[in-house]
Amino acid sequence: MDRFFLALGQRLHRNRTAVLLLMAGVTLLLGLAAGRSTVDNSIGVWQTENDPHWLHFQEFAAKHHLVDPLVAYLPDAGPEAAREINNAARKIKEVERTTLFRLGSPSQGYLLLLFPKAHSTPPQLAGLIREVKELAARQLQGQPTHLGGVWYLTDTLDSLSASSTQTLFPLVIVILALGVLFFLRSLRHTALALVCGLLPALHLTGLLALAHEPLNVILLSLPPLTMILGITHAIHLLKKTAQPKPFAIYAQVAPPCLLCALTTMLGFLSLLVSAYTPVQKLGLWGAIGSVLSLLTTLLLLPLFSQSSTATPVIQPERQKTLLGQIIIGHKNRILLVVAGLVALSVWGMLHLEKGSFILAFFKPEAAISRDYRAIEQAGIGLTPLEIDLDDCPAQSRAIQQGMLTLAARHPEITHFFSFYDETGKIALPMATANGASLDTPLLPSLGLQAPIRFTILTRTLASEKTMRLVDAIEAELQTLLGPKPTPYVTGTVPLYTRGQREMFTTLVSTFGLAFLSVSLVMGLALRSLRLAVLAIIPNFVPVLYLLGTMGLFGIPLSVASVTVASIVFGVVVDDTIHFMHTWQEMAAVADPHTRLHRTISHTAYAMFTSSIVTATGFLGFLISPFMPLRDFGLLISLSLIYGIICDLLLLPALLLTFGTAKGEKT
Repeated sequence: MDRFFLALGQRLHRNRTAVLLLMAGVTLLLGLAAGRSTVDNSIGVWQTENDPHWLHFQEFAAKHHLVDPLVAYLPDAGPEAAREINNAARKIKEVERTTLFRLGSPSQGYLLLLFPKAHSTPPQLAGLIREVKELAARQLQGQPTHLGGVWYLTDTLDSLSASSTQTLFPLVIVILALGVLFFLRSLRHTALALVCGLLPALHLTGLLALAHEPLNVILLSLPPLTMILGITHAIHLLKKTAQPKPFAIYAQVAPPCLLCALTTMLGFLSLLVSAYTPVQKLGLWGAIGSVLSLLTTLLLLPLFSQSSTATPVIQPERQKTLLGQIIIGHKNRILLVVAGLVALSVWGMLHLEKGSFILAFFKPEAAISRDYRAIEQAGIGLTPLEIDLDDCPAQSRAIQQGMLTLAARHPEITHFFSFYDETGKIALPMATANGASLDTPLLPSLGLQAPIRFTILTRTLASEKTMRLVDAIEAELQTLLGPKPTPYVTGTVPLYTRGQREMFTTLVSTFGLAFLSVSLVMGLALRSLRLAVLAIIPNFVPVLYLLGTMGLFGIPLSVASVTVASIVFGVVVDDTIHFMHTWQEMAAVADPHTRLHRTISHTAYAMFTSSIVTATGFLGFLISPFMPLRDFGLLISLSLIYGIICDLLLLPALLLTFGTAKGEKT
């Protein structure tokens, strides 16, 4: 393998002009495509095509012309101003119809519902939000206007996540550059390491755009991960050691880099067994990102390789290292401390919350947080649950009694809206004891006509609480109104929360498969079952530490943070492989202590540099106003620190305690 990469590096170097032109062309093409990438967290992105709940909702929405409205609360508007803004809103191009309600108390103001045209795209909905804000500013002249609604929330999520990433990513790159420069002490090598990280991240974003795959809260984590992998590969290849041949480092380090990429790719590909489409996409594009990070590094660095007479950063001939002496003298204490921290982490995991409160994605002082607080404090729930009464055996009186029963059992419910025609234009609101009364617009006489559907408005809850509420209402309606072959409860919010639950379940199950596949590959590569078992422990422990930390400090396992465990496992495996590959190369050394010192002197500096630099860089996301991005940066940094500690302390202690004298096959 070393001979192959030595020949490959030399050939690439001889044809550097052609290779550079090829890479420049590919980068230009994918860079232009990346400029057209979009962020989309709308309902369709989170669904599996053949999911029965999704199919039922699509049929229900088409039949009843269902669209979620933009809610505009006008707390200080008078009757004339409210009517004027309602009439002006009807003239907005993307608005299909509006409905204006006066809240029961004159001092509470008005509630305006704006229904967009069917099949409006996310950009069109974003334009509608801007027009409504401009209209309110003109008409109300300084009076507050509070907006809410499902797609208003997703639009804010899209725009804030995209803008925060674009704004803070340059800061992260600057921090990474300073860190790499500090450790490698070479402007040239610093530039190469950054390029090896940035190019595959750009290429992956471009490929996603070409495949018409929008970024969402989950896929947004892949470009940073790809950058981490590329920089890690580059640092291992760029570390200066005294070598007699110009491409000796390349030939020596490329094989473990190849194995790193293979294990990371297999870990992501294991997600393809999931039946949930968003998880499958994460697996597919994560595997592509791991391949791109390796290819970029292996193709680019030989083009700039040269014989170096610089003083080595690492001294591989040094007989003893301080780190090695610490491990040899305190290996039992290291294992005991690690075991204690594992126990603490397990205790923290018992307190780990699953699910996410969507408003916690934004700072309390953010406009959307203020809007939601104002609207829901006025007694208007902003979470709609659609109730499908098709094939319902109950009559009108039983349906009304069922709504009253639900209102009494669930204080989260603020309103019921009963709909009497498939256009959705004839709707009768009913406030519960926990909701503000709404003056009803003039409606035709309905007599004893039974509604064909109704909408329940509830206060905004965390996703797990919302799902429990949905399940409870479904079970109660099956009893109160009679059994029905299709679910009573549907709508965008139940689909979102059900998708989150499905994601948690499938990621946990597929993580086990990723663990087994990576362990198998490492066992085959190391040609030792014992070494494979010992090597996998330092990759599993950081995941426990991370989840335990989240539980201890109240960071929920949400849709935005659920991918971090997979990223941790993929990144930590890389350093483990580099350490174990060098350990195996030192198999001829009889004394395990000498062998450990030499392994540390060859690998520890590059491992420490890549982990600490990347961890420090991602701390730049801590100033993000988008809370999931802030948590993502913090968790990635913590995981990298946990990983390097386990690889440089726990792994050597395990090898000395449980490994064979030489670590060969057992």
